[in-house]
Amino acid sequence: MKNKSLKFQFALGFLILILIYFFYFYFPSEKQKKISNKINKIDKDQIIESQNKNIFENVEYISTDTTGKKIVTQATKSFFLQNRPEIIYLENPISFTFMKDGTILKITSEKGEFNKITRDAIYQKNVIITNKDYVINCYEATYTVKENKIKLDGNVIIQDPPNKIFSDKATLDTNTNYTEAFMDSKERRVLSQKFKKK
Repeated sequence: MKNKSLKFQFALGFLILILIYFFYFYFPSEKQKKISNKINKIDKDQIIESQNKNIFENVEYISTDTTGKKIVTQATKSFFLQNRPEIIYLENPISFTFMKDGTILKITSEKGEFNKITRDAIYQKNVIITNKDYVINCYEATYTVKENKIKLDGNVIIQDPPNKIFSDKATLDTNTNYTEAFMDSKERRVLSQKFKKK
């Protein structure tokens, strides 16, 4: 009977030692390896991403459109990816187009892209376009240099005193300053109201 009791106690003690080993040494070690591997993967991804980017701060790009209008674009930060070097990605871009009538068309946004080959530009998030008395707000503006047009998209609001126009899309001709507004659906109409400039 004592032999059975001793064997049972020995087996129980051995089992407890195995459990202590697994819970206090093996499992924490494996968890630490997984965390370490995850951190290493994140670090590696960040290194690869930074190696594939060329980043510049407080930059200025100068170009011209097909009619010779000078376009100056500034940004707080810009970068391009090595696999797409023709596209310059911009943060907080500000563009100035020097119009033929002596006025300056200004475009600001939070994000932007400039194509070095076509000289086209895309502005995104909180886009504001100003020239003379008018102010245009929208989500995205695409400046196509060959067409001398800026295509506006997403909650377009055109303030041209005394008119305020609401539309889904619009097109601004940079040669004539003529703006055409329209909706995505033919069933909906462009809204217009009168307002007084402050």
